[in-house]
Amino acid sequence: MKGVLAFMTSNVGLVVVVATLGLALALHKPVLVEVGPRNKAIHHHQKTQEHHQQEKLMRRETVKKHQSSPKEYQYHTGTLNDDDPYHVAVMSKCNLNPNSWGSEAECPVAYWSLEAPHFNGQTLSHCSASGSSGCAVGEGQACGQASGQLFGDPCEIDGEIHGSPTSVDGLATPNNKAMHFSGTDNEEIRIPDNDYINTQSTGYLHRTVELWFKAEHPGNGNIRVIFTEGNSSDTGLSLYVKENNTAGGDLGVSLHMFAWNRDNQAVEFGTMHTDGSKLWADPISCAIDADKKYYAAMEFDSTNRAYTLWYKGPDHDDLEKCGEVTGLPVGAKIDHHGHDTDNAVIGGLTNAIIGGTATEGSSRADGTSTGAIEGSGHNFKGTIDEVAIYNNARSQDTNWKAERESNIAASESTQPTPAPTPAPTPAPAGVTDDDVASSPSTASDSNSPSDAVEDDLGGTDDLTKDLAR
Repeated sequence: MKGVLAFMTSNVGLVVVVATLGLALALHKPVLVEVGPRNKAIHHHQKTQEHHQQEKLMRRETVKKHQSSPKEYQYHTGTLNDDDPYHVAVMSKCNLNPNSWGSEAECPVAYWSLEAPHFNGQTLSHCSASGSSGCAVGEGQACGQASGQLFGDPCEIDGEIHGSPTSVDGLATPNNKAMHFSGTDNEEIRIPDNDYINTQSTGYLHRTVELWFKAEHPGNGNIRVIFTEGNSSDTGLSLYVKENNTAGGDLGVSLHMFAWNRDNQAVEFGTMHTDGSKLWADPISCAIDADKKYYAAMEFDSTNRAYTLWYKGPDHDDLEKCGEVTGLPVGAKIDHHGHDTDNAVIGGLTNAIIGGTATEGSSRADGTSTGAIEGSGHNFKGTIDEVAIYNNARSQDTNWKAERESNIAASESTQPTPAPTPAPTPAPAGVTDDDVASSPSTASDSNSPSDAVEDDLGGTDDLTKDLAR
């Protein structure tokens, strides 16, 4: 009998718990439930009705964006966008199995097409913590589990867009988009910390960073950073342009790459001896033209004790070496870096929020005592497109150079699709041109932008009903 009473009592308690939790969920209130004399359970319903409404709107926007821009959300469906041949060429090397990115050497660990930010620039929570203005969509192994992204998880390396870079016609494929930077301080894309990119404790023996760019005139003597990672004091890589006075007095633009490890506890390179002699302290450099598009690939190869800058411009038949630094010390590598101002950055120097204050990072132009890139005036002026990072030396793949030349040629042959010219509407029979010209126009003659938005969302009434569900 005691057993029966105990069973009945516990069931009554269970009913009370369930009823209380149900009421709390309906009211969106936290509730404290006593389950036993010593055990207590706290259930807190965290989402308010407003949050539910916002999430429904964001999901609808995601569906709309996926329909209009399949490239940006391609790995939610495991497909590639055939409208962008360069993007297909790069990412088709990856394993599109929904449960794994794969570890193929040809697949970049990180990729940013810079096609467009999420939700047309609206801020997402995982990018807004540091005050960014939106996310640059990431792809690749560093994104995290591909299976999670199939269900809407954000990529872990979505870039934090700072400032107001604008979307312009693409460089790799004109039919797509790239990102233009004005050169304003604090206008750049900061890449979050990730083991594939910057926080692996053992550092990086191999690294390739490839991208497209078109540089505007940097300004006399100015250095403008296209891509950088690390900081001026310790370790890193940099790709930048500089404007110089030539012998004839004209301003010439040059492209540079530099790599360094100046940590006393590491194998040092990219620095100076105490007696003033150089330890691989000079950057790679070659002349380029302003306002013309280029493909560039920085390659660091510890195995072959070298780093190389590859590039191809409008006047080049083939992918060429801008330059190469050889004979690096055995064991040279790019050490781990990041955590605030040392992260990888596209388009300038890192702008990190530390203790509520915006703090600029730094980079290096060369290994001399005056070679640090820091302070204002170094953010990029121009367009950047299709940025990819690999943790290998891509030129060691014997097919890479020929494949990339073919990819570049295919991209350069793609012309922007012209907007169709609407055919003129003939006037009805018996109506003259003068009659058409003199007829007043009314608001009912065409739909307003707000009408188009309402139609796209299924009407205001439908949207209200959807959010109420």
